[in-house]
Amino acid sequence: MTAFDTHAAFRALEKAGMEPAHAEAVTEAIGGAVGGADAVTRGDLDAAMAALRADVRADIAEVRTDLVATRTDLDAAMAALRADVRADIAEVRTDLAGTRTDLDAGMAALRAEVRADLAGTRTDLDAGMAALRADLDVLRSDQDAAMAALRADVRADIAETRADLATLEVRLIRWAIGSVLATAALTVAGVGLLFRLLGSS
Repeated sequence: MTAFDTHAAFRALEKAGMEPAHAEAVTEAIGGAVGGADAVTRGDLDAAMAALRADVRADIAEVRTDLVATRTDLDAAMAALRADVRADIAEVRTDLAGTRTDLDAGMAALRAEVRADLAGTRTDLDAGMAALRADLDVLRSDQDAAMAALRADVRADIAETRADLATLEVRLIRWAIGSVLATAALTVAGVGLLFRLLGSS
């Protein structure tokens, strides 16, 4: 009868995906069964395989239990993380709301200040325009007075010039008449003298 090769069995079981400790236990169980009897029966092998299946199932159940526990812990951690994130978001929203309130208040105060400055500037501008209009009115009054005085002076000068021209015209007429009379007198005297000369001859 051929001896049971425990090393080959261990390597075959490990190669099949069994954990080394389980493979070693199964190999020892089979080796002990083989070593304790002259021949290995099918029942022995079935019993060993049943024990192996039971160990594998127990390991799988343990792994599943660990996975369930890990998933439970992961779900709890995710829930806690979601709660923390939501709390942080709520805090940020609260801070943003406060910041927006402060910003709105600041903008309202700035608008009020700008409006007040504009109102003051408009008041000053209106006052300046009123003063400018008053100055223009005074300037127009002075200009109108100066133009009236200038017109009066011009009219007086024209009247005086006309009077001087009338006087000059009278003098010229008198001079012309005097010249004509003097010429006539000279002519008469010349004619009389001529007649006298002709009569004496």
